[in-house]
Formats: sequence, structure tokens, C-alpha cells
Amino acid sequence: MHARYRWEPGGLHRAGPGHDGLRRELTAAITAVTAEAY
Repeated sequence: MHARYRWEPGGLHRAGPGHDGLRRELTAAITAVTAEAY
């Protein structure tokens, strides 16, 4: 997935530069947990 976008319940949203780093970490954590779940 492109680094500038995040998949959310509402759809694909562009991540702003101010919180992109935090959201990237959160997304990475969720992805890791989801990968382990499967």
C-alpha cells in the first residue's frame, strides 16, 4: 500500500504530514497483529 494513504473503516484517507509518522506506527502494529491472527 502507498505510504501516503491509510485504509480506514470510512475508506482510503490521505495521511497528513503532521501525524503520518504516528499513523504509520499504528498501522504497522495493527498489520503485525492481523498477520499473526491469520
